[in-house]
Amino acid sequence: MYPIISGDLVVWQDNRNGEFDVYVKDLRTGNESSLTGEGDQIYPDVSGNTIAWEDAKSQDIAYYFWDQKWGKTYPRPGEQTSPVISGKTIAYVDGAPPQTSIRQLDLNNWKDDLVQSGPGQVKPSIDQKLIWLNTLSGRPRSISVAPGQTSIICQAPGDQSLPVVGGDDRVGYYAAWMDNRTGNPDIYVYSLSQELELPLAAGIYEDMYPDIEGSIVAWISRNPLNQYNIEDYWSIRTFDIAIENSTELTYGLEAAAPVSLSQDYLSYLRRPVKDFGWMIYVRPLYEKEITPDFPPNGINQRSGGEITVYQDDKKGSWDVWMWKMGSDPVALASDSSDQTNPATDGKTVVWQDNRNGNWDIYAYDLNTSQEVQVTDDPADQTYPDIENGVIVWQDNRNENWDILLYDRNVQKEKAICIESGDQTRPRMKTGRIVWEDSRRGDKDIYIYENYMP
Repeated sequence: MYPIISGDLVVWQDNRNGEFDVYVKDLRTGNESSLTGEGDQIYPDVSGNTIAWEDAKSQDIAYYFWDQKWGKTYPRPGEQTSPVISGKTIAYVDGAPPQTSIRQLDLNNWKDDLVQSGPGQVKPSIDQKLIWLNTLSGRPRSISVAPGQTSIICQAPGDQSLPVVGGDDRVGYYAAWMDNRTGNPDIYVYSLSQELELPLAAGIYEDMYPDIEGSIVAWISRNPLNQYNIEDYWSIRTFDIAIENSTELTYGLEAAAPVSLSQDYLSYLRRPVKDFGWMIYVRPLYEKEITPDFPPNGINQRSGGEITVYQDDKKGSWDVWMWKMGSDPVALASDSSDQTNPATDGKTVVWQDNRNGNWDIYAYDLNTSQEVQVTDDPADQTYPDIENGVIVWQDNRNENWDILLYDRNVQKEKAICIESGDQTRPRMKTGRIVWEDSRRGDKDIYIYENYMP
C-alpha cells in the first residue's frame, strides 16, 4: 500500500507478515527488503536516500538512511504522525486531534522546530515548500523549506516601498509595506504561509511607514476627520493579527514619520515645536505612556529589545545615539564624519559611516562594548539592518544597488540578491530578508527566506 518513489528507491507499507511493515526496493539492483520489525509501521515517504514513516505502536516517527544502512525511531512526548520528507527535512503532525501542530526536523543538525501551532493543522506535504491544511479556516498554508529561496511578494502597479517582515509561530509570518497602487499611500500585508495579500489600511487618507513585531503591525495614519478639525492630524495605529484587533495607540501627531517596534516598545517621532526639530518618543506597547519632560532630538529611530537608537546632528555632524529604557541617551558613534541610519536587535547596533570617505557599515557589540568595521569596499554600503549577528545592507559595488550580508557568527559575507535594477532598503527578521526591487521598472517587494550560513 501507498507506494512512493524517489530516484531508484520505491517504498511502501506491506502486511504480508500479518503486521504492516515498511518495505524498500532498489530499482538498480532489484533487491527488496523490509526495514521494520514489531508493530505496525505505516505511511512511508522517501527523498533521495532517506526514508521516513510513522511507528503506529510507539506513536513516533522513524527514519532510515538507505546509503548508510541504519535508522531509528525519533522519540518525542505525545503523538507524532503523517511524516513527509524532502532532502534531510522531515515534517510531521504533532499531537492528537484536534490539538495538532506542524513541526519539522532537520536531520542535518537534529534541530526540531515548530512550524505552526495547533489546533487543526494537518496533512503536510513537502518539496521546496512545506504545505499543510488548516482545518479551522479550510485553507492550505505553506512555508519555504530550502534555504535561501528568493521570491516576489508584490508586483502591483505603482511603487511598493519600505517593506518589513515579522510574525511568529502562533500567527504565522508576514511582510508589510507601503503601497501607492491607488495613488495614495496605503499599508498592505502578505501572509507567507497562506500566500495571501490583504490591504490592512487602504482608506482615502494616507497610511504610511509600517513595522512588524510578533503579531503586531504598526503604522502612522492621517485622519483629518478628527474632533479638533486639524487637517494634518496623524496617529499611530496597531493591528494585532492574533486577535484581529485594531487600536489607535498614539494620536495628535503633527506630521508623518517612521515608527519602530520592539517586543515591548514603540518608538516614534514628534515635532511639537517646529523650530525645535524632531524629538524621539518611546512608549510601552501594553502599558500607559509616560512622556519624558525633555525627549531627545533625533531622527531615523529604530528599536530592539530595550534599546532605541537614532541619529542626531547636535555636534555639527550626524552621530549615532543609544537610549536604553530607564537611562539617559549616550553617543555611540561620534566624530567629525557622519554616522546615519542606525538599526539594532537589542544586542548589536549597526549603522552606515563615512569616516573613510565612502559609506561603510559599522557595528557595536553591546555585550563586549566593541566597535567593528563590517565592510571596507570602496563602493558605498548603506541602510543596514541586523538580526542575531547577521547584518544585511544595500551595496553598489556592482554599479547598481544589490543586497549583501555579513554573518558575524561564521565571519562570512554573502550576496543575497545581485539582479538587474536596484535592490534597496533591506529589512531582516525571523531569518527572512525583504527589500524594494526595481528590476521591472517600478518598485516591487521581494523576499529571501530561510537564511542559512
